[in-house]
Amino acid sequence: PELDGVQATRLIRQRHPSGPPIIALTANVSTEEQERCLAAGMSGYLTKPFKPHELFAMIEGRTSLETPAVAVAVADDSPVDVRAFRAMLAEAGIEDAADTMLRVFLEDSAARMTALSGSLQRGDAAAIEQDAHGLKSGAGSIRAQPLAALLQAVEIAGAKGDVAGAQGLQTQVESAYARVVMFLEESLGAPHA
Repeated sequence: PELDGVQATRLIRQRHPSGPPIIALTANVSTEEQERCLAAGMSGYLTKPFKPHELFAMIEGRTSLETPAVAVAVADDSPVDVRAFRAMLAEAGIEDAADTMLRVFLEDSAARMTALSGSLQRGDAAAIEQDAHGLKSGAGSIRAQPLAALLQAVEIAGAKGDVAGAQGLQTQVESAYARVVMFLEESLGAPHA
């Protein structure tokens, strides 16, 4: 629990240089992050949200590690690209799970947002990085790209020890998060908290 994926990969590769394949799964689409993962000894790199066939191809070794990650733009002004999220699940044959997964995000993200707000208030750079990463992963998974992008900036600031920079984004993050929550509650017919 104390290690991120890159640190864990380095330890695994130290102990087992030709060990099992390790594939990065991240919401971070930057070239720098991809290079960091591969330099640590990972076998491949996928960005969230990903399509099941991309994961299967990566596992089977049918895709090049040099293929750049592609960011998917949201087609309208919605804080969540629900259409693309549902299409991704339909492609995996689990489209019936969409509403449940969105509800789980709503329930889980409230505690994550509270934790991030607390770490920002305390000025704890390591906690800021960790809390932003956790919420960013969930947001990226449901295709809440505007929120995920802001959280990525907060995560990077926390990783660099730039507490003031992370704190400077807090209002934007909270606003983007509130938009996601309101949008999902309206879409799912959930009661407003």
